[in-house]
Amino acid sequence: IRVDDLVREQRSTTLMIEFEGEQGHGEGPSQEFFTLICRDVLETGPMLWSATKDHLLCPIRTNDPPLQRASKLYRVLGNLFAKALQDDRLLELPFDPVIFEQLFARSTRADVNTSARVSNDLLYRFASMEPDLWRSLMSMAASTGGEHDKVASLGLSFTFPGLDQVELCDNGSSVLVTSDNIDHYIQRVAEHACHDGLQLCVQEFLRGVTDFIPTAALSCLQPSEMMDVVSTGDEEHWNKDAILASIVCNHGYTAQSRQIQDLVAVVSELNELQRKHFLQ
Repeated sequence: IRVDDLVREQRSTTLMIEFEGEQGHGEGPSQEFFTLICRDVLETGPMLWSATKDHLLCPIRTNDPPLQRASKLYRVLGNLFAKALQDDRLLELPFDPVIFEQLFARSTRADVNTSARVSNDLLYRFASMEPDLWRSLMSMAASTGGEHDKVASLGLSFTFPGLDQVELCDNGSSVLVTSDNIDHYIQRVAEHACHDGLQLCVQEFLRGVTDFIPTAALSCLQPSEMMDVVSTGDEEHWNKDAILASIVCNHGYTAQSRQIQDLVAVVSELNELQRKHFLQ
């Protein structure tokens, strides 16, 4: 059975998974299903993702091949994310918040009409997503000045680096990058890398989410908070008091039992990766 068909068939009910040949059923195998899908997604590597310097996953740009298959997979990811929200499951996918900024029109995109310099927010995002390209462009910008235009001598046009078919302004392939317009060129490159070039994949992800959940129902969350609701949770939920409050003691055990106290002590010291494994 196709994963997208399986998930979409359970729009209004909790998705419960049983693995053929295994006796387990219920919450454990169902969480394991989400975990296995996440691992498969991560193994696709460059076909879907461009990892940032913070090791977050950002969508590939629309002109990177093979786009059509990637865009379809992003809709499945949207289904998976929405179902994880509905069913209170964990997702081991460290999405870059840029995905959610695009979803709810909270872009860091700069206004080219009111600023001759790239906005700090956009510049930071660009440096995180494309560190090598960022360093190269900053080196170009630093070479301005003097009688000889060193930037113009590079023969660059207003197209995205490495993707000559992506023009960054009207007739961009015919517009030369010079010392006079290098700031505007960097801004347009950053905008394409962080916004324009991500639209197809992001919109497919949004379609997948809205197969299950109306966008308005998620609008109360900030982009940085979106992954928190399907991750291992905040630190406050992993202190000893919070863990103990979540344990229902039975079969002769109480909150003061040594075994319970030892369990709470061990769980409270788990790191983020260990917490994910524990909750599976």
